Amino acid sequence: MAKKQRKSYVQRQLDRELRRFLRTKWRVILSSVAMTVAVCVVPLSIGTPPYVTGLLHASMAMSLLGIVGLAFLLSGSAMHLLAGSYGEAYTQDALAVACTRGHIWHAVHNVELGGADIDSIILAPAGVLAIETKWRFGSPDDRWLDQAAAQADRNARKTRSVLRSKDIGEVHEVRAVLVVWGGGQRELGAVRDIGDVTLVPGDLLGNWLASLSTGRMAQDNAEALHCRLASFANSRVLV
Repeated sequence: MAKKQRKSYVQRQLDRELRRFLRTKWRVILSSVAMTVAVCVVPLSIGTPPYVTGLLHASMAMSLLGIVGLAFLLSGSAMHLLAGSYGEAYTQDALAVACTRGHIWHAVHNVELGGADIDSIILAPAGVLAIETKWRFGSPDDRWLDQAAAQADRNARKTRSVLRSKDIGEVHEVRAVLVVWGGGQRELGAVRDIGDVTLVPGDLLGNWLASLSTGRMAQDNAEALHCRLASFANSRVLV
């Protein structure tokens, strides 16, 4: 039997946000369901043709789901969490392609530490990299970029600590990378550095990963490190 893939940190945050929404808004949702049922009963009472009744029922059900879904996305941080989940998925897809093409050796995702997570840790011929993935709807101003880059830098330092821990026991320099998806990436231009952090627009990620295909990390060393790092990541899943 195939092992069930664990949900990422941001996906579990989104699940918690949904449970909170349903717990706090259940009266409104129940009222909406009752109104929908009442409207659906009317055609039956006046002898509306079955195909019209069926079409009305389907339309009302879809409308109800759409309204509840939209209300959820507009509440709290749900929209940003969902966008972040899409961004991480896009990054992981690009890393999977890069691994297939031999540009990187391995990638370990969602390494959780202290109530947060490192989105992706890459093992490549060029070395070890820690990726922080962000989604930006609007223009990424300097303040937002500085804050996102600071988080990427913190994650690189956390990755160095993880690698030096007793669970892994290796010393590596770790390069900090910030990948930005969404409409805001179009204004970032080319790949560039913000201090010690490499900023990569999402649509350039695949080409940039190809630049990691040469370096000093051998594949056999990466294989051994990947096994220990993946084991560490699986042991750190927070509920």
